[in-house]
Amino acid sequence: MGLITLHHLYLMIFLLHFFFFFFPSLQTTPPDHLCLDQQKSALLQFKNETFPMSSSSSSSSSLSPKLASWEADTDCCSWEGITCDSATGHVVGLNLSHGNLQGVVSSNNSLFKLHNLMMLDFSWNFDLAFNFDSHSMSAPSGFSLLPNLSHLNLANTGFSGQVPLQMSHLTKLVFLDFSGDEELKLESPDLKELVQNMPNLKEMRLDYVNLSTQNSDWFKALSFAAPNLSVLSLSGCSISGLIDSSLSNLHFLSEINLSLNNLSSQVPDFLENLSSLVSLRLSYCELLGEFPRGVFLLPKLQNIDISNNPKLVGLLPEFPQHSSLSKILLSNTRFHGKLPESIGNLQFLNQFYIDSFIDESEHPSHFSYASGLLSLLNLELSDNLFDGVIDCSLFALPSLTYLSLAKNFFHSLPPKGSCNFASFLVYLDLSDNVLQGTITGLITELKSLENLFLSSNEFNGSLDLGLFSSFTNLTYLDLSDNLWSVTASPNLTFPQLWSLKLRSCHVKEFPIFLRKLQGLGSLDLSSNGIMGQIPNWIWMNSLASLNLSDNSLTGLEGPLPDPSTLQLSYLDLHSNNIKGSLPILWKHAQVLDFSSNSFSSVIPVDIGSYLGEVVFFSVSGNKLTGEIPTSICNAGRLEVLDLSNNSFNGAIPRCLGNFSTYLSILNLGNNGFQGIMPQIFANTINTLVFNGNKLEGTMPRSLSNCDELEILDIGNNKINDTFPFWLENLPQLRVLILRSNKFHGQIGDPKTRNPFPMLHVIDLSSNEFTGDLPAKYFHQWKAMMSVDDGRSGLRYLGKSGNYYSYSGSVKLAMKGFEFELKRILAIFTAMDLSNNEFEGKIPDSIGELKSLHVLDLSNNSLDGSIPSPLENLSQLESLDLSDNRLSGRIPWQLTRLTFLSFMNLARNNLEGTIPTGGQFDSFSATYYEGNPRLCGFPLSRKCEFVEEAVPPIQPELDFDSSSEFNWKLAGMGYGCGVIAGLSIGYFLFWGNGVFSQSFVVKKHQPGRRRSTR
Repeated sequence: MGLITLHHLYLMIFLLHFFFFFFPSLQTTPPDHLCLDQQKSALLQFKNETFPMSSSSSSSSSLSPKLASWEADTDCCSWEGITCDSATGHVVGLNLSHGNLQGVVSSNNSLFKLHNLMMLDFSWNFDLAFNFDSHSMSAPSGFSLLPNLSHLNLANTGFSGQVPLQMSHLTKLVFLDFSGDEELKLESPDLKELVQNMPNLKEMRLDYVNLSTQNSDWFKALSFAAPNLSVLSLSGCSISGLIDSSLSNLHFLSEINLSLNNLSSQVPDFLENLSSLVSLRLSYCELLGEFPRGVFLLPKLQNIDISNNPKLVGLLPEFPQHSSLSKILLSNTRFHGKLPESIGNLQFLNQFYIDSFIDESEHPSHFSYASGLLSLLNLELSDNLFDGVIDCSLFALPSLTYLSLAKNFFHSLPPKGSCNFASFLVYLDLSDNVLQGTITGLITELKSLENLFLSSNEFNGSLDLGLFSSFTNLTYLDLSDNLWSVTASPNLTFPQLWSLKLRSCHVKEFPIFLRKLQGLGSLDLSSNGIMGQIPNWIWMNSLASLNLSDNSLTGLEGPLPDPSTLQLSYLDLHSNNIKGSLPILWKHAQVLDFSSNSFSSVIPVDIGSYLGEVVFFSVSGNKLTGEIPTSICNAGRLEVLDLSNNSFNGAIPRCLGNFSTYLSILNLGNNGFQGIMPQIFANTINTLVFNGNKLEGTMPRSLSNCDELEILDIGNNKINDTFPFWLENLPQLRVLILRSNKFHGQIGDPKTRNPFPMLHVIDLSSNEFTGDLPAKYFHQWKAMMSVDDGRSGLRYLGKSGNYYSYSGSVKLAMKGFEFELKRILAIFTAMDLSNNEFEGKIPDSIGELKSLHVLDLSNNSLDGSIPSPLENLSQLESLDLSDNRLSGRIPWQLTRLTFLSFMNLARNNLEGTIPTGGQFDSFSATYYEGNPRLCGFPLSRKCEFVEEAVPPIQPELDFDSSSEFNWKLAGMGYGCGVIAGLSIGYFLFWGNGVFSQSFVVKKHQPGRRRSTR
């Protein structure tokens, strides 16, 4: 039984018990004693004051059916929602829940003349507001006039602001529910003050009420003030800190819900002693440490949800017979050990979710013990390490309707005829395994399926969709990313099919049977190599999502449909070869991706009128020309706008920096824009790219207010300015690209204590900076000092929304080539200060930047020796110090840099023997040319005496084999660099949502020489 159902059941039992045991005189049937005139008058005044529309010429039922029976010439005790005391005629209950009420209840409302009111329920009236004086108690008003109130439910209403002090005087309150009132807060009074006079309180639900200002003793205050509390529900209340041991004093607790709070603490052992506990919910709480196993064994416990606490570890116990458990949710935790066979004792279990489980049993993929789970409805075993053949016993569970085995290592389905089917599965997810062969066995026997997901496996051969023709209720079908070739008969029908995904299924033409699917809402035919034009019948009225990206499409067949008939909210045509003007636009779209095609028109002047609901719009990588129409600034919901890699020209509209309060990505790179940058930017900006234009002037200082900014790339323009030290305080800035402009002057010293706290990539190359290298900045760039071992998984910079994913990209000179990285690893670090007029010595502080992967100081006037602290740059892959005035010997310590795959020391004044060992043995003579006093391998110039080489020290790598990325692949970095290994891994294994593009490599051309020796 679900938790919501349990709540309603408890509430119903409580109300029946309360009203008919303690108050047998109460009734809701037509009473013998008529409603008192003053009570009727108060109710009608309440109706007219609070809901003035109900007194207009239109019928009151047009506002709320609950008020339709409230007529002056009838007995108020017969009105809907009213409960009277049959002995006295007093109104004691008012229930207008789910009444579609719209109005305002204030402290002097006539409602509060009903002094005998015991139950008040306004829940689920979202437009019903309350206006109370939060602090004043100079004269009794509002809830202080309802001393008998025992049941108060204002959940999911317009109750907002501070909970008024008058509510703390409801001394007889037994039930209190403000849940769902997200604009409500408890500050003064706080939670302690609110409940201090409520000794009878048994059920308190304040979910999503703001309790962020509570001090640490609220647990103690609650347990002291309400010792009989049985329900405590405070999910999403911004509570932080430990779960206090005083909670153990609440011996009658049957339900605890503290989910969606940042508790960041261990789960206390005393929970094992709460013998009355029926439901425990602690999901999304940042819990850590070991979960006490005894909680699972509490005699009355039915529901336990501790999911989405990735630092929480634990072991499952041996479950006894006759356990009451019906729901166990452990997804996204770190439970380990054995999946006990005693799970079969849980005869009432209907939901079991566990992933990321490290099963240490001898046969981790055998589930024969599950045969006792006769009530099991939902079984979630995704993202584990289960392998082998999928166990037949899972399909013999008689009640099972939902089964997910995704993201495991199963390689085979059970043979045909080997399973005795007892379940009526409607949902089956086998995606992201290594399943092979054909599916003619198990799958074809599951004819009750409505949702079937087989994507990202290794199924091969030919698959005829007719195999599923007998699945009359099939609604979702995903066969994407396998090795098979999918075909279909033109006469095939799927009467209920809403979503069909055939990405990368070797479909070579548009399946004709799709024309008959009148209810199809989502279609994905991407990455199939389909050629020719997009047929005009594809624009079905029912279609909400269409993905035809990464094919070989060349155009759109006419005639095109009437835009007013389209329901499409998502259209992805990227990476084709579609020519002509931009496709038809319609006013209900949300995601439009036309990037990487051959469209060659201008942007329509009135484009803004079509983008009113669009959140993602990309035409990157086409042949579009002309200027950007200012009407685009009417697209007030845009989060991503990418016009890069076209032939646009003219000035950038001044409004383009802050036209949308949601704007996160603005990419205008590689066009022909002239003039100056917009001067004002939305503070929601995450990625800002103007690289490769003809922009002039200075950088707008308003960028210093963009606290969400991660990527700022204005390289390859004509910006004339000094170093932007005023960006030092940006808390999220990771990538700063200023290359190939007219920046000048000295960089100077930091102006703040913690400058550029998250900076990972800085490129100041090919400018006119002078003076010494910024040693004090090097000493404080903290983000470049710590080495990330990848245990937390890989993250790429960019933006993800409900229907799209966008990754930032940069061009960098690395290892003698110019790379265009289409996705930027969050752990990637690089510094390029080349081709400027820096002088002086390379400071030792640069050796503190231990996470650097790329360092380029070439084409400057640096002198002195190469500092030996460079040996501390243990992650360094690319080092370029060429074309300077460096002297002395090459430090032998550099041979310890085992990831170093590129090093250029050419055209300096270095001398002595070139060190040998490690990566140095792989470098060619080209890297040392122009240093006439160097000798030894790989130069042909022999040394007069041979210095003994010091063996390099191998770094200790302790990458966790269970981390998200396979570091064995990255380990190829010994020869080519760890980031190169990561790049290989990325291009083999990672896609990019809406975008899935390759990277571009060009031979790096050294910049112009600014000084001579």
